[in-house]
Amino acid sequence: MISIHSTSSNRELCIRRGQGGYFIAELLGHRVTAVTEVWIDDDAPGLGRFLGELGDLNRPWVGKREWASLEGDLVFAVTCTSLGAVNFNVRLSGLPGAPEEWHVAVGIETEFGQLSRIGQEAKRLLDASAAL
Repeated sequence: MISIHSTSSNRELCIRRGQGGYFIAELLGHRVTAVTEVWIDDDAPGLGRFLGELGDLNRPWVGKREWASLEGDLVFAVTCTSLGAVNFNVRLSGLPGAPEEWHVAVGIETEFGQLSRIGQEAKRLLDASAAL
């Protein structure tokens, strides 16, 4: 499981293996709860590379780093201050193209020092997914 915990609230994003060819992405805490399925086959390598690259950074960066799943059901825009405060702007979507399509967007602030753990969790989850 990949877990991104807020240092400012009880907000958290969890990404875990689901049934079939999907990840489950779940936002929890501070007045928000949302869950969606993200197709694994096309998106897993990109997600693993994105989070792995964040985990490999050795200092804060300038600008925004972005990643989106093929269908747009999971989107990241990540920024970092010079002091190491990392803000994950996360958007989950469900029922794309349907009359009841939905979107939830939140910020999750964490610390630069947590990126290494997040990158390692992504690699473990994707390695486990590849073995199935």
